[in-house]
Amino acid sequence: MASYATLARPYAQAVFQVAQSSNSEDNWAATLPVLKAVMLHDGVSRLVSDPTMTAKEWESLFMDILQSACAAEVSALGEHLLQFVRLVIEARRQLVLPEIADVYKQLLADLRGIQDVSLTSAFPLSDEKQAFYIKSLKKQFDSDLKVTFLVDSSLIGGAIVRSGDRVMDGSIRGKLNRLAQQLLGSDTREGV
Repeated sequence: MASYATLARPYAQAVFQVAQSSNSEDNWAATLPVLKAVMLHDGVSRLVSDPTMTAKEWESLFMDILQSACAAEVSALGEHLLQFVRLVIEARRQLVLPEIADVYKQLLADLRGIQDVSLTSAFPLSDEKQAFYIKSLKKQFDSDLKVTFLVDSSLIGGAIVRSGDRVMDGSIRGKLNRLAQQLLGSDTREGV
């Protein structure tokens, strides 16, 4: 079976086209993460394999949660949102909703010229350091950024920057791993 990301792309692109044609990009940007969160909940994701769960019950579950979480957006999207939910349910693609939300978010960021970047450091960064990194990364990526700062003490020091498929590993852990690979590589070439 194809990966969820592969399955999600056509759905996300279709939603994105509808959003652009109806000028409702932000409404979709608010509702899709709610559907993602619903499907990431253990109890709900297990319902996918429950043969007694009907399409009408799925629709009710999604729409009730959406209505309580983001009523204004649900109202604004109206029939388009209901058609999308029904389509996903009929195609039995509920488990793909998290990836649909992610792909849509990336399409919207691309449209707006904003890149999602995560910077993981070994220690929490001060506001001044965060501002410094944001300024440096904007120059590096030559675009507007939405930077998420994370902490992973296993990095020992330094940082890892991720944006899409691009990874820049300046962590001490990464440097030690690369050094170990070089040492192991040189040992095998010399027959040691």
